[in-house]
Amino acid sequence: MSNSLVRPGSSAPFRRPRFGPELEIVNRFHESLRSARWDNAVTVFVEPRLNGRYPDLVAVFWDQRRAAKWPSVRATLTAHELRYLHRLHMVHSINIDELVSCIGRAKTERLVTRLLDADVATIRNWHLVRRPLRDVFAVTRIVAFEAKVNHWRAGLHQAFFNSWFSSETYLLLSRCADQPALVERAAELGVGVITADEALARPSVKPRKDRIPKSYGSWLFNEWVWRRSSAAAA
Repeated sequence: MSNSLVRPGSSAPFRRPRFGPELEIVNRFHESLRSARWDNAVTVFVEPRLNGRYPDLVAVFWDQRRAAKWPSVRATLTAHELRYLHRLHMVHSINIDELVSCIGRAKTERLVTRLLDADVATIRNWHLVRRPLRDVFAVTRIVAFEAKVNHWRAGLHQAFFNSWFSSETYLLLSRCADQPALVERAAELGVGVITADEALARPSVKPRKDRIPKSYGSWLFNEWVWRRSSAAAA
């Protein structure tokens, strides 16, 4: 198992962390993640940029063996191409003629070529088809955290927003007093509640767990962890 922290300067876009009590909570919790034992590799992102928002912390668990044979050209896939890859994942196959009618022949030829070269898709009966998910998606779990010192209601809604790309999302607090309203609202949203001193396996409130990939945001993290690992090994 490898465990790494990703900050500005990696392949993922970031905002520089803003110093203050919430960053202190994030740093404390990250240390607990680093000290835990995990079956898979874990890469932790601090304030990565996704659709103009910056979740405080995202822990990505992934199987390095799945990604070991991915071709290097895959590292050049763009966010736009990953959106199409997720669409392909959702609908299972896309008729190439229909794709031409939507985006034009030149763009279709480029998109199909790029996905084939990256070995994430094949052509079958003139349909673009995603390769088996296990072969192209190495991430097994994406856990997002929003840290708050005060204003837990706003924090819950910020944490809920992260569910568009994550398998689990949490409100991260310095301490969790007995607040029935907090527990009730968190359960309604499917958001977990955890303190900086709690283990991820034993949070104050357990979150809903969703299957991934849920969106192209899930694919972005899938690419970022692999690209960082590949760059480090080069």
